[in-house]
Amino acid sequence: MNRHLCLVACLLLGAAQFSFADKRPQRKAVAAPAPSPVEEPSEDATGEEEPASEPDEAASDDSAAPEESLLEQASPAPERPNKRATMPPPPRPALQAPAPAVQGAAEPSKEAPKPAEEPLKRASERGYDWLEKVAGPDVVKLLASQGYIVTYKLDKTLNLAHVQWEMLEPLVKRAPALLEAQAAIGGFRQGRQPDGKEKALKAVLELPSTGLATPRIRSAASVLLDLLEERRIAGSMPLPQRPFASQAWSRDFVKRYNVREVRDPSPIADPYFLEVLCAPASAAPAPAHLAAEEKNRYGNDIADLVARDTKSGQLSDDLRGWVMKYLDDNRHALRLAELPADFATLFQSNQLQRELADLRAASDALSKDPAFLDVLRSALAPGREPADTVKVTFGALHVHAPTHGDAYDPGDKAEISGAYWLDGLTKGESTQVEELVFVDRGAEGVEILSDHRRSLGAGGPYTFSVNPAVQDGRPFVVRVVLHAAGAAPAHRDENVAPSSDMDKTLVSLGRADRQLTACKLKDAAAAYDSLSKDVAGKKGRAPFERLAADLRPRVKRTQLALEDFEELQGLLEPLRRDASTRECAFATDRGERARGLLRRLPAGCSRDLAPEVNQLLAAAAQRQRDQETFWEAVRRARKLEQNCKHQLAAERYAAGLAVLDADSAAKCGAAEAEYKLVQTRELPAALAAEAIQADFDRQIQEASGALEKSEHAKALGTLNPLLARIGASPAASCYEIQRKRAEELADRGGAELKAGPMALARVPDSTDGPIAAVTKERDRMRAEEEAKRKRELAQQAPAALEELPGVPASAPEVESGEAPKQAQSKPATKAPAPKAQAAREEALRASRKAAEEAEAAVEEDEDAAAEALLASEKTEVRAKPATKAKPEKRSTSKKRRNR
Repeated sequence: MNRHLCLVACLLLGAAQFSFADKRPQRKAVAAPAPSPVEEPSEDATGEEEPASEPDEAASDDSAAPEESLLEQASPAPERPNKRATMPPPPRPALQAPAPAVQGAAEPSKEAPKPAEEPLKRASERGYDWLEKVAGPDVVKLLASQGYIVTYKLDKTLNLAHVQWEMLEPLVKRAPALLEAQAAIGGFRQGRQPDGKEKALKAVLELPSTGLATPRIRSAASVLLDLLEERRIAGSMPLPQRPFASQAWSRDFVKRYNVREVRDPSPIADPYFLEVLCAPASAAPAPAHLAAEEKNRYGNDIADLVARDTKSGQLSDDLRGWVMKYLDDNRHALRLAELPADFATLFQSNQLQRELADLRAASDALSKDPAFLDVLRSALAPGREPADTVKVTFGALHVHAPTHGDAYDPGDKAEISGAYWLDGLTKGESTQVEELVFVDRGAEGVEILSDHRRSLGAGGPYTFSVNPAVQDGRPFVVRVVLHAAGAAPAHRDENVAPSSDMDKTLVSLGRADRQLTACKLKDAAAAYDSLSKDVAGKKGRAPFERLAADLRPRVKRTQLALEDFEELQGLLEPLRRDASTRECAFATDRGERARGLLRRLPAGCSRDLAPEVNQLLAAAAQRQRDQETFWEAVRRARKLEQNCKHQLAAERYAAGLAVLDADSAAKCGAAEAEYKLVQTRELPAALAAEAIQADFDRQIQEASGALEKSEHAKALGTLNPLLARIGASPAASCYEIQRKRAEELADRGGAELKAGPMALARVPDSTDGPIAAVTKERDRMRAEEEAKRKRELAQQAPAALEELPGVPASAPEVESGEAPKQAQSKPATKAPAPKAQAAREEALRASRKAAEEAEAAVEEDEDAAAEALLASEKTEVRAKPATKAKPEKRSTSKKRRNR
């Protein structure tokens, strides 16, 4: 029942269209060519006038009416002809049938012969024929494959269904420049420079991103434009052969600050100075590379300036300008080295060559006729067309609502359907019908959804449906062309407007991403949390489900960034103490940790915190390095001084002091105390030692000269004090050469000196006093040592007698070199008499008393102590009982001491 009602309604609608078409007969008359002014009405054999031709049957249906082509419906152009014009367009020989020839007036009674008329064609067929004639079939196929036009084939005839003017017009207008650009790209590959081709190369980039200007061709044009720009800026002066961006010590900096794309080097001058020039790991290569490059390019030696600023940790205005030039020159050098390699990479496959060939063919064909666009529009304009034998009744297109809401979301598949009916066919008769459905996306081209040819009979409805992809939130147009053989093409368009919910959500997402990049981590975390809740409430909508999956890693990354940021905030105060002179505990561990956290945080955090972190880290590292240099210099100087290299030691001492003088902030704590010790004692001593050695050499030279003149007394007068001074010096081993030389000269002078009054005479010398004092001190020390030895012997003798009461005491030591007398001892079997025993004990007591008195008096008078000790020994010897014993050889005092 519903189907019959729908059919009745369509028929009524068709009848209304017929009546409406009959009321506007002027439209077809306007498009028809004007008749010849000399043509007379034709008559048949009976003499009756031929009736005027009736309006074409196609004008009875709105879908088949002589209306403007799909080209004019889809993409109206400003140059389109006015369909309300009162005058027809000028006839073109290639498109219009020639006017009939004018016969002469000699035989008026005879009928003039009619010329053969060109068969009438549809506008779509005429447009295709003209385009193929001008551009060629290959170019037409190329334009169709790239989305510039839409064509189809019906009953062995090719038709132009649609022209995408937003793409075709820029291509035609820039065709000559595109030919030059293609030649420049191909020529550079063969070694020819693209000088003067900037305008042509820019024309490639001005084309829409779709079509013949493929991404590879656009990339090649961009590379050549960048190469020409870099060469123009670099000038003729030499550029760095090995840019710093390619060095191992700067790769991390180049990556984090994207140095290759930084056009203005001023924002990265300070980070480069603090992170690269002042970094301990790269202190040697980076400053040297900077100084060498600036001297090679500009002829200025800035090594001292670089050393001064890196030592102080402060970037001066003078060095800042050189650093900015250095960074800019290195970027140009790097780009000039990389761009040819990038260009060669594009040609690694043959695809770019094929694309360039297609661009050349299309540009060559489209640049031949300057009026190409105007003629194409005229060819597609409505004109005389064959009468319709079939009527197509086309219903409206239906855009089905999605299951999750009122509009489609980006990423959805839209559902669009339609139906049509065929009339004018007898029972059992059929005709070919072209069903063409495509999406019009403006400058982004067209997308063919359906292209079917069907053999259908009368009736219907014949339905079709398509599912175009909703790529983003921008509206697009779905266009349908129905062309049945024997009828004019029928067109239907339908706009599809996707939902704006995803666009709003993406705007919020972009705002949250910007907050994260700007280091507003708490705001970003709150925004991501709100987005997650909003997206979670839209279940069943595929784009939002995908967005929810993309949000999860963002939320996690923001949480990790918050943790790193809090840790970095906690490191700032210890980092300030590490660089403080009050603490004087310069360390870089926390600074390196803080710099590592900055690398993991978003770029906005580096912009806000990197200057302070880099400044504190550079100061701590510089002061730590200066202190280590000072301690190393002092250590090496002391080692050199031990090796008697006093001059080198003094230089090391002075170098160590100079390091702390240059960095007064590093002169603190233990380094400051050591600085004062070296400055007041060790450096002057090293300098004095060198002077003393020089004075020794001078005196030896004078004594040698005196001996050559036979002035022996004078030479000995110089050498004897010199030997005394060398022997008394605390660093006597450092003057061993001078001592041996002086002794040799003294022996020689003494041997050659003759005995006589002058030789025996006492020669006064200014050094007599010091020499006598040294001699007296030496004698005193020897006497003290001798007294100590005797004291020890006195303490040991009584103990030995008490342990062995029956053994006779040994004879006293003999100071002289005479041999001791053999003592007669009694046989050991006989016991001593009581009187002798009492005498012996009395002698022992006396000996002990004498030893104690000698020990007490040794500090007052050493000579008295020695006499007292001798008296005690004599008393002990007299107290020993006279025993007859076998003579026994006694050891001398020297041998006893050895035992």
